[in-house]
Amino acid sequence: MMAELEYFLAMLVYGFLAAVCYQPLLFLRALVSHAKAVVDAEDILFFLAAGFLFFLTAYEKNDGILRWYAFAGAGLGLFLYMRTFGKTLGSVQKWLLQKRKKTATIKTQFISKGQVSVDEGSSPEHKSKRKKKQRD
Repeated sequence: MMAELEYFLAMLVYGFLAAVCYQPLLFLRALVSHAKAVVDAEDILFFLAAGFLFFLTAYEKNDGILRWYAFAGAGLGLFLYMRTFGKTLGSVQKWLLQKRKKTATIKTQFISKGQVSVDEGSSPEHKSKRKKKQRD
């Protein structure tokens, strides 16, 4: 009975850690737009790696025999992460994305009023435009 409990707890930790590893991938997708094919490839690679580690853990802890409580443990670990740290981290990530979007909006408004931001004023393209305007 103790070996089964240890296996269940190991899979619970595994499910929790799998969710921890997947969260940054979701944040990266929200931060940078990805093509559907890239998103699919990322998911396939992640779940192949996660599945390999799942079966590796099953092999080490239970001689490769999969039991229902292994899946239950991994699922419970994932659920616990999403209800605790995942929820908090999701809120922080949402706040960061909103702050980034607000900054981008302010920068766009600043540029649209004919003003040039610091990073754009020093670019060669803007310098050539300035010289062109001075000649005219």
